[in-house]
This record gives sequence, structure tokens and C-alpha cells, in this order.
Amino acid sequence: ICIPGLYQDESLWQSGKPQPIHELLLQRGYLPVFLRLHPGSRVTNLGQQVNSLLQDLAKALPDTSINILTFGQGGLIFRSALIANQKTNGILKDRLSKVILVSSPDGGYFIEKTGLLFGFGMGESPERALKFMSFAGNVHSPAFRDMAAGIIREEDESKTGPILPLGRLHYFGELDNLNAHQIYSLISDSNHIWSNWLGDGLVEESSLTLLTDAVFQHQNRVHCIMKKSHFQILESEEFQKTLFTILEN
Repeated sequence: ICIPGLYQDESLWQSGKPQPIHELLLQRGYLPVFLRLHPGSRVTNLGQQVNSLLQDLAKALPDTSINILTFGQGGLIFRSALIANQKTNGILKDRLSKVILVSSPDGGYFIEKTGLLFGFGMGESPERALKFMSFAGNVHSPAFRDMAAGIIREEDESKTGPILPLGRLHYFGELDNLNAHQIYSLISDSNHIWSNWLGDGLVEESSLTLLTDAVFQHQNRVHCIMKKSHFQILESEEFQKTLFTILEN
């Protein structure tokens, strides 16, 4: 199941070089299923819808293992879906094989103009950057505020200010006991403070790595691709090798 960010659609997986992700999945015997999300909805609303879809799919295919691949804000939406499933005592976790979160802004989506333009300038996929920037100006929408704050639970929605979070608790055990993996990129391998701020050119390093130690705990489940931006990572050869190393081991 391929879950994009709020301002993306299935073209995220169906285009790119050296080969689109969906073609690579088909060649390896996987059947990719693409979700298209409404960009104006709250993350929690989308999480509930994704939870419902995944439960229906699990019932329709009782003998089929389900893998999850998310990109960007899709990681927040999937984690929100897991929380919604937990609240109804669902058994979705029992049906999941591998969970792969790519460039997930787990500490919030801090969009800084310089970082955005820097990531755009480095990107080999300018159409992705342009598609994002065409929506990014709507900073007053509930969906955008949820992303900025990393909000994935309904009870935390009232804690957000106009843009930045008032609370700092971002993880609620939703990935516990899952074979979950994290892949992200950094545009610089320097330890300078500016490198953290720039992160992958769009999301700060501290947000990308918020769950690295406490949740993923390294153990071959954390994969950092250096000198690639947010708009380059899916098209990098290193990412594609990492993806199938995870899926096939």
C-alpha cells in the first residue's frame, strides 16, 4: 500500500528515474496499491479513512501479507490510522508485514522559505517541488497546521497555534511491535548547526530523526541517504536498493 503526502498523488510512484517505484515493485512480484488523499482534510480524518480502507483490504485478502510504503506526510497519516485502529481494538497490526516510512516529518513539517528553495534548487524532480509549492501557501488550513505540528491524534488538535505546535509529545506507541523501517535523506553530511536546519532541504533533521532512537532503535531499521534532497530521494539508486533490501529480508 503506497501512501503519499497530502499534496501528492499516485504520480509520485508512477514517474521518475532510473525507473518508477511501481515498475520496480511489479518486477519483484509485489502488487502496488495507490491511495489518493484529499489535501484539505485533517490528518486525523485521513487516518480514519486509511484505517477503514486497510481493514476492508485485510478482510478481502485474508491470506495476503500487507506491506506499507509512505512518503512525507503519508507517514503521519499512516501513524494516525494505526492510532484509530487501536482505539477500536482493531487487529490491523497483525496483518502488516513490513512498514517503511520515507522522509516522514515526525516532529512536524517546518517549512522554511530558504530550506524550501534550497531543496527545490537541488532537486532532480522540479515538478514535485512545484506541485508542493502550489499548495504550500495555504498555511491557515487545518491540514497544514496538523503537518506543521506533527498532529496525529484528535485530542491534540486543539493544542496547535496558527502554525507551530504548543505541545511536544509526538509518539504514542503506534509503531510498537511492528517491523517498521525509516528511510530519510540529508543534503549535507556536515555536523554544522545549519545542516540540521536544512535537513533534506524541506524538513529539518531533528524532525526526520525524532523517532530514530526511541522507536526504530537503529538495529538495521534506520537508513540515511546522504546528499539527496526531499525531492531526490525516491529517484536515487541507493533508495531503491535499500527499499528491496528491507522488503526481501
